Amino acid sequence: MKADYGWIIFLVIGILIAVFWGQITGSVKNYKESGIDHEAVAHGAELFNDPHAWTPLENKACGMCHSADYKPGSEKITMKDYSAGNVVELKGLAKKYKSDMLTNEDALYERAMVCMTHPDRMSLRRANQKAKETKDLLAYLRSL
Repeated sequence: MKADYGWIIFLVIGILIAVFWGQITGSVKNYKESGIDHEAVAHGAELFNDPHAWTPLENKACGMCHSADYKPGSEKITMKDYSAGNVVELKGLAKKYKSDMLTNEDALYERAMVCMTHPDRMSLRRANQKAKETKDLLAYLRSL
């Protein structure tokens, strides 16, 4: 009579997974975050919320419309679409526009430019996609 060892192997694999689950998930998380430039994300967050980063003489920032934490200063806000308390939260942009450090970010860049160049919003010229500020802003947007 032959012995069936399949259930023993299944049980051992289950025990190994249970014991090493934290290390397995930690490795996966570290792998996913390995491509993130934390310095670029931090600089992008500053640019996102700085009312004078893109328009030195006017009071306009991405965070005015897209961040619940944004507190406008005492300066006059010149964006026609701005409405205090009416926040459009940005979430999952990297997944929505299939953008990461290794792929082409044209879709996310184009979406950001639609908002930034709109006459009733920031009313800017198109930002250079290769510029450090633009890359840092996109890194921050991907991290949301």
